[in-house]
Amino acid sequence: MNKRTQSILLAAVGVLAVSGLGTSLVWAQQGTTAHNAKTKVQQKQQQKEEEEEEGPEQAEAPNTGLTARVTISQAAAAATKKVAGYVNEAKLEKTKSGALIWDMDVVTANHKVMGVDVDAKTGKVVTTSEEGGGGE
Repeated sequence: MNKRTQSILLAAVGVLAVSGLGTSLVWAQQGTTAHNAKTKVQQKQQQKEEEEEEGPEQAEAPNTGLTARVTISQAAAAATKKVAGYVNEAKLEKTKSGALIWDMDVVTANHKVMGVDVDAKTGKVVTTSEEGGGGE
């Protein structure tokens, strides 16, 4: 947003604030930022809780019988470090070659869904790709 547009927006918000409508506009503009900050705090808290429950050694995906050295929280941290956003879905899967990966969908600030595969043994991001419009 350029400075002129920002100045106009701030002036409009100031005028609307007098009538009580400005608060809604400011909240709508900053809502995404507030949501992202809240999401990061929740992710950190969830990561700590999961590590306490699962322990740092290995994680087991429910109903799959697959066991990984890297926890889902650690994989999510690696995925969101590579692709900024939040993890919407995560599955522990076995590739055709037999390797275990965390298959994660990361939603970006632009609302794009990126597929991020994290090696369940090393915690390194193996691949990233943009998911199709309808998701998978």
